[in-house]
Amino acid sequence: DLMLGVAVKKVGEEKKGSAGSAYGLSGTVGLSGSATGGVVLSLPEDAACKIVSRLLCEQVDEVTPDVIDGVGELVNIIPARAKRTLARHGLPDLRCALPDVVVGKGRSVWLSRELPCVSVSLVAEEYGPFCIEVSIRPV
Repeated sequence: DLMLGVAVKKVGEEKKGSAGSAYGLSGTVGLSGSATGGVVLSLPEDAACKIVSRLLCEQVDEVTPDVIDGVGELVNIIPARAKRTLARHGLPDLRCALPDVVVGKGRSVWLSRELPCVSVSLVAEEYGPFCIEVSIRPV
C-alpha cells in the first residue's frame, strides 16, 4: 500500500470499545447513508508536519492551520477511497461529513459507544507510526 507515494506497513490491529486518539493530531469524519459511523486518523504532530510539507512543497516545522487542514484532507481520503469497496459489500450510499481535527495527545474521540471499533496501527516509511480507527454499522 502507498500513502503519498510512500510504502505503508500494517503493524497491528485490535478491536476497541471506542475510538481514541493515539497521537497528537486526530482527524475525524462521520459517515451516514447506508451505514452510520466514522473514521479517525491519528498521527504524531511531526509526521503531520512532514506530510503537509510534502503536500505544500515547503518546509513546515510546527502545527499550523495548514497542518490541521491537511490532516482533515487526509482523513477525508480514507472513506472516499473505501466507498467503491463498501458499495460492493452492500453499502451503496455512503456519505461523508466534513472532517474535524482534534489537537492534543490523549484526547478521546468518541464516535459511538454502540458501534464496534477496529483500530489499525500502521507505519509509513518516511513519516513513522499512525493509526486508522473505523467504527461502522449498516443501517
